[in-house]
Amino acid sequence: MGALANHHERCAEFSAGALDAADRKAFAEHLAYGCDECEAALPDFERATVLLAAALPMSSPDPSMRERLLEQGAPVPLPVAIAEAKRRRRRGAFALPRFNPPPRVVALVAGVGMGLAVLAVFGAWHYRDLARYWHAEAMANSKVISGLNDQLQDAILWGGMFTDYDMRVVQLASPPRADTYQSARALYDVRDRRALFVFDDLAAAPAGNTYRVWAVQGTRWRAVATFARRERGRAVVRVVDAGDPNDVTDFAVTLEPQDAPTADGPAGTVVMRGPVTH
Repeated sequence: MGALANHHERCAEFSAGALDAADRKAFAEHLAYGCDECEAALPDFERATVLLAAALPMSSPDPSMRERLLEQGAPVPLPVAIAEAKRRRRRGAFALPRFNPPPRVVALVAGVGMGLAVLAVFGAWHYRDLARYWHAEAMANSKVISGLNDQLQDAILWGGMFTDYDMRVVQLASPPRADTYQSARALYDVRDRRALFVFDDLAAAPAGNTYRVWAVQGTRWRAVATFARRERGRAVVRVVDAGDPNDVTDFAVTLEPQDAPTADGPAGTVVMRGPVTH
């Protein structure tokens, strides 16, 4: 009853215009939440206020009344105040709660975030270098695999010469008047025109000289390869095009100056020579 009586008093004070701006706002918010008793009682109090004012004798207001009314301003109509209160209530229902952490918490969170950012930067740097390393390793392994594959294909290609029925065996040997006797073998595939020369006891070439292989076609000598002696006198020379088997009569090896031309035939000494049998 106390709360109801208090609300009725507010209805009477509102109808009589006795509430200040703060109380009028609070009363409007009360009505905005919904109060059946006040909404039912307020019209009665307003009518009673009008009748009471009409029953009073006419009198002149105090001269200062006009200034006080102007200072207070026109009161906000009750329906407008109630509508404004309802809008504020709806905005408050959907407003996000404000979070004001203590400064120490803010500093701690900022420090943790900065530390995580530094760790992320170092992690990205590390994994970038690691990715570059593995990429380089993958490229190197790819080159190795490619090289091994080429060697395997090359071995298959040249190894097939040993079983090819079109292969010719050429024995090369030093001339009769040579100071040192040397020999070599050559496999000559007359179908593909390839030749494989194998040297086992080749003497070391003097400084400024190199070995050169020639395909002899009658009186014409055509250089087909230039090579150097390997460890222990060994050397394997592969010639992709040793010449037309219908024209090639001999293979020869000469010791030539390194800058000797090949167009005019050998300029050095014949070390080995052997005929091609047909």
